[in-house]
Amino acid sequence: MTKRIIIIAGLFFFTILAGCNEKPPSLYGTWVILEEGGSFHTGDRLTIKEDGVITLNGWTSQYELIEDQHIKIVADRGKLMWSYNVTKETLTLQSKNSKHDMKVSAQRILKK
Repeated sequence: MTKRIIIIAGLFFFTILAGCNEKPPSLYGTWVILEEGGSFHTGDRLTIKEDGVITLNGWTSQYELIEDQHIKIVADRGKLMWSYNVTKETLTLQSKNSKHDMKVSAQRILKK
């Protein structure tokens, strides 16, 4: 009985340890727009790179990360701040300081 408890506790511990090593989903990569808003249209391709470059269908600008889960795109008139949420396969952007509430959703394009 004691061995069984030790084995179960060990498996539980290693399961938690493995979960802690899992990396959070990345904002960086190429996305295809599914739900449009603002300058983003369905089917557009959005690429976000770690070096601060953002590209939308060949149009390139700079961005900066503000606080946690916020991004500011330099070329936006009025320098809109967007909150973002990333899962393994989806990206959601929502304007934070705009007169009109804009929400954009996108799906990650996976490289083979």
